[in-house]
Amino acid sequence: MARWTRARTSSRWACCCTSSRAASTRSADRRRSRSSRACSTATRRRSRAAASKSHPGICTVFALEEVEGALYIATEFVDGRTLRTEIDAGPRPSVGEIVRTARETAAALAAAHARGIVHRDLKPENVMRARDGSLKILDFGLARLAPPDDLSRAAALTFATDPGLVVGTPAYMAPEQINGGEVDARADVFAMGVLLYEFACGIHPFGGSSPLAIVARVLDSDARPIESRRVEIPDGLAAVIARCLQKAPADRFRSAAEIVEALRAADRAAAPARHSAWWRTHQIAITAIYLAAAILSWQMKEWVETPVTVAIFLALGVAATIGGVLRGHLVFTERMNRARLAVERRRTTRLLTALDVAMAALLAGDAAWIAPVRALPAVFALSAAAGLALATFVLEPATTAAAFGEDL
Repeated sequence: MARWTRARTSSRWACCCTSSRAASTRSADRRRSRSSRACSTATRRRSRAAASKSHPGICTVFALEEVEGALYIATEFVDGRTLRTEIDAGPRPSVGEIVRTARETAAALAAAHARGIVHRDLKPENVMRARDGSLKILDFGLARLAPPDDLSRAAALTFATDPGLVVGTPAYMAPEQINGGEVDARADVFAMGVLLYEFACGIHPFGGSSPLAIVARVLDSDARPIESRRVEIPDGLAAVIARCLQKAPADRFRSAAEIVEALRAADRAAAPARHSAWWRTHQIAITAIYLAAAILSWQMKEWVETPVTVAIFLALGVAATIGGVLRGHLVFTERMNRARLAVERRRTTRLLTALDVAMAALLAGDAAWIAPVRALPAVFALSAAAGLALATFVLEPATTAAAFGEDL
């Protein structure tokens, strides 16, 4: 057995269990344990509650023993690094890493909240990433337990809080926690918002020059929007973090379970947004093909100027202009008035299809006319004609179905 850390109120030891599972043993501060029977009782209750939780994202408690008046808690040994280490080391995590961290932390915290347990000291130091990349929430030593049904409310509050102790880490406390008010799952929600903000940006959302300055800002100031620091943060995730950081408990999520659902909803909203970008890119690409086709037709007219090539150029120019305007209109509507987009698409679909078919036919005719004189431009014209046909009958239906869940 080897001691691997020593905290202010406890020592931690790494050891090997007979069951081949690595474990960590923490000893509560000897003086506190001997001088406060109430503290020992509360610690036992908290440890039993932590041991009752079975979730891959929560550090498992194996046993609680008292030896010579000192309490020892045997927990799962997590070989990895804390989020504090990751925050301090840099560089900043990718959006994917932030989202995964938010999901896993929220899911683990939701499991605790479902059993009526509030962590009360959630912070980067208490979330560890194992070597396999999974997250574990550590140290439910300050957790508040939901009281048994036969306890009065006053007894429950006594049961939850150790007298004379500052419960939690000030920089991660919710305003009501700082003010000594009643604490429930929404305090953990606030702490999770601070944790995710700091993990994403590398700085505390209420950063100050001292712990007291941070506390003052938590009470009196609003956090700078996270998207102003990391512009690539998805809107849905930014909204979740912003709601977690609300001053009033009633304005936050009621528990981590609601955070889990909000993150899922954000994912569902992000998928259509990504597909819409694909559809938008398709419209712009087709408009570029229109322009290239008109320029190519003009060049072929210059090489072989006959009434036929002039007529084809004029027809292609008009068709490209109409098609470009219509597709630009659809892109603008999708960006500025999405509710109207379905109507505008129905109005323009047949006309755009007819224009694409006509332009493909005109390009093919141009190619046939100029091929005996200029073979290479003729190949380009035929390629553009084939590309337009494929875009109309293969690509456009696919992008539309992906973006809007419907076919043309």
